[in-house]
Amino acid sequence: MEQVTLESVAEKLGAFEMSVNAGFERIEARLSNVETRLTDVESSLTNVETRLTDVETRLTRVENRLLNVEIKLIQMESKIDEIDKSTAYLPKLYDIVDKFMGEINESRQERTFINNRLTRLEKAVAKQA
Repeated sequence: MEQVTLESVAEKLGAFEMSVNAGFERIEARLSNVETRLTDVESSLTNVETRLTDVETRLTRVENRLLNVEIKLIQMESKIDEIDKSTAYLPKLYDIVDKFMGEINESRQERTFINNRLTRLEKAVAKQA
């Protein structure tokens, strides 16, 4: 059996302390690596967040443009409805004008026919006289 002395205990404690210190250094190195990786991940997430913010801003602009287009379409539909209302009677008006023009034409033809007949009758009367 080995004799336990203060020096041997101190020696063993020193070796143990060095072993523990080496273990702590390895743990600190690993934690440092983990911290570095976490910093990289955080940086990447910040970049992603920035990109998403840019995308959100662009989408908001597109949404606003679409809303403006929708408003303009609604205004145009309203104007078209007004035009439809104001021109609803145009086909009837065209029919009435066509009918009236036909009557004018018929009247003109009748007058021409009557004038020709009168002219012939006047010539016939003039020849008899």
